[in-house]
Amino acid sequence: MSSENDAVKEEVLKTAKEMVAIGLAAGTEGNVSPRLLDGNVCITPT
Repeated sequence: MSSENDAVKEEVLKTAKEMVAIGLAAGTEGNVSPRLLDGNVCITPT
């Protein structure tokens, strides 16, 4: 996995945690899913 993809994964995790912190999601509800530069999608589980 490239370092660019690793950076995207870290941003996904950060965003999901922020969503919980500000009340947009609770626990494991909601998803964050960016498309990676290689066309794959990185998505959080429910």
